[in-house]
Amino acid sequence: MAIRKSAEEVFVVAGARDDIIRRCQEALTAGGFSGVEANTTLYQVVGIFRSLTTWGEIIVTLLPEGTNTRVAVRRGV
Repeated sequence: MAIRKSAEEVFVVAGARDDIIRRCQEALTAGGFSGVEANTTLYQVVGIFRSLTTWGEIIVTLLPEGTNTRVAVRRGV
């Protein structure tokens, strides 16, 4: 039986959303996620991870925080 657990973490990073969304997309691709898609309208990056024993998806949402960017990362299955 599969264990289903989702988690969310929110933090603030220095930089503009346009730069951060590109960096998030590159990081997920380099981290082994497949189907990585960036939506510049919603400022979201979605990636899918599948291995022998682990699978799920990650959704990164970017929100403006003054001159910085608030990053909300949600992991789900």
